[in-house]
Amino acid sequence: MSIEIEELTRLVEEEKRAEHKIEQARRNAEGMIKRAREEANEIMRETESSLASLQAQTHVQKEFEEKKRQIEQEHKRKISSLNKLAEKNLEKAVKIIINDVLGVEY
Repeated sequence: MSIEIEELTRLVEEEKRAEHKIEQARRNAEGMIKRAREEANEIMRETESSLASLQAQTHVQKEFEEKKRQIEQEHKRKISSLNKLAEKNLEKAVKIIINDVLGVEY
């Protein structure tokens, strides 16, 4: 009977060690899951931040392109107006030169 008690005691101790190892493994697994979840959340935050930044950059780029287009149109309009004015002034200058130099009414 003493051998049976020793065997039972040994089995109880083995079971306690096994339970301890299982508890450690469970805690390790929970820690890994927690770290993985935190890393995933951080990646999601970075992705959302990057996406928001990209959207803001796209918006600014579109505004820039629109403003650039407006400025180009305004410059084209001013250039056209200045060309017309230069043409009229050239005509006036030619008339004045012809009148003054040749004495001919043009």
